Amino acid sequence: SSAVKARVKAIMALFERCKGILRKVLSRNRMPFPQLLGTDWRLDKTMRSRTVDQVSEPVYILSLRLKDPVKGERVVQISCNHSELSDLYARVKSATARVERLVRPRKSK
Repeated sequence: SSAVKARVKAIMALFERCKGILRKVLSRNRMPFPQLLGTDWRLDKTMRSRTVDQVSEPVYILSLRLKDPVKGERVVQISCNHSELSDLYARVKSATARVERLVRPRKSK
């Protein structure tokens, strides 16, 4: 309807006037995320020790080298078992697919 079109036009005009200020405010208040510089991993498995007679579950050690805008470069280590690593992998894969859908240009119909 013409009333809806008029409201949309008014909101767009207001946005265009305030766009610069909005960008400044949002850029100051955004949460800085660290940049992933590199990864490394290893598998630790204790076969048997003097105190423990059973074979323990393997542990994956993930090392993430990050460049944090606030804290500088640092290494974060994560230890997890196989099921936790599989869950982490599935979550990262799902998040990557979502981001790719957001940034991929949509085909016009």
